[in-house]
Amino acid sequence: FPPIKMSNTRSIENLTRRWGGGKPNGHIVFYYAHPNRYSINALVGAIENQIEILNVQLHFCRSVPETITTLNQLKDEGVPLLCCVSFSTPAYWEVNKLIGILRSLIKSRLLTIIAGGPHPTGDPFDTLKLGFNCVAIGEAEVSFSKFLPLWLEGKDPTEIPGIVGKIQDGGVANLKKPQPVQLD
Repeated sequence: FPPIKMSNTRSIENLTRRWGGGKPNGHIVFYYAHPNRYSINALVGAIENQIEILNVQLHFCRSVPETITTLNQLKDEGVPLLCCVSFSTPAYWEVNKLIGILRSLIKSRLLTIIAGGPHPTGDPFDTLKLGFNCVAIGEAEVSFSKFLPLWLEGKDPTEIPGIVGKIQDGGVANLKKPQPVQLD
């Protein structure tokens, strides 16, 4: 594998990883706030092999302003943008603010915002109402890996167990839970 570009080798927050030459096929921006960093680490580990194949660039943002700035800088590249937000209920209002700002500032059909974590798993309907395109419910390592190629191709990911999305009439598509992750 080519070397990982890191400004601080002890910290995943500064990891920007992409293989291949030229422009990436997409950008994945993780809202990497302190309370959710361990779930993000698990997702990145699950997609590590796909990063090269899909030719996507990862970005880790530690705050709402940094997330907004990063997405604003990337929005004009003409490639799909994925903003990943994992949160629990105590972070609900902070995430509500983030999504509101993103939806008002970035009017791009290329932006997809996906939620995961304890709150979205427990209440995917309310999470979608916040402005998320889809919600990963349960342990999302497998469903997120299946989601990424469909996202890049602009296809509907709601057939994947564990990915919940909106449908045109305002309803919700797919409440199939993912298979539990084997921890043994």
